[in-house]
Amino acid sequence: MHTENQYQQAEFAHNSWAEHYDYVYHQTYGDALESLTKETVSEVTRLVKEGSSIIDYGCGTGRLTIPLALAGKGYKIHAVDSCQQLLNELTLKCEKRGIQDINTYPAKISEYDGPSADMALATLLVLNYISTRDEMQRSLENIAKHLNPGGHLMFDLPLDIVFHIPTVTVKNPLEGFYRQVEITPCSEGNEDPCYSYHDTCKGIDEHGIFGYENRFIIRRWTSDEIEKMLLNLNFERVQDNVGRLNKFGVNYFLFKRI
Repeated sequence: MHTENQYQQAEFAHNSWAEHYDYVYHQTYGDALESLTKETVSEVTRLVKEGSSIIDYGCGTGRLTIPLALAGKGYKIHAVDSCQQLLNELTLKCEKRGIQDINTYPAKISEYDGPSADMALATLLVLNYISTRDEMQRSLENIAKHLNPGGHLMFDLPLDIVFHIPTVTVKNPLEGFYRQVEITPCSEGNEDPCYSYHDTCKGIDEHGIFGYENRFIIRRWTSDEIEKMLLNLNFERVQDNVGRLNKFGVNYFLFKRI
């Protein structure tokens, strides 16, 4: 079994490269991520009526938060992320665009104590940063606590194959970009669902030359595990068309609080 002190805590994984976050993700996923973002926003706006409130857990620099704020639906958005540096980047974007309907909260999912909402989002593998069952239970309990009755929770989980591809390398020599991600089991055998996520990257963006190296724990959660916890918290699974969002080797799920 792994020990947490061997690794950087996952909630601090992006501290050192927050200002390069958007550039790195664009270089890694390109137009496919932009397409997924547009489709996700479309799905959310279909589900959530005008003037409603949305909590975006693990919001990062605002991949979903900002387009939802600009959707013209009058949404009140609460952007939650454990990385203050990412929230700083989100705040800068909002200031440049004159967006005032987004409130930011530096907190883990389990520690969020802001307003309740009509929909909660935890996408782009946000739940996989939670590496213990106790923390997942606390996180889902807190999501339920801050979700209005009848509100929806949308989240995604990676397919198992993602954990069996040991190394992924992305190169763009014309822009001097190089990124390598290694996902390896923390221990031998199948008993431990935790993996070491080792991310090495270098590149040149508008801020100049940069490089970073991160190593932290992620966990392979099954949909059955999460569903069981949610059912015990008075959620029901919604048969909906979020499956059309299944890209990058992930599955999307939609639950409703009863």
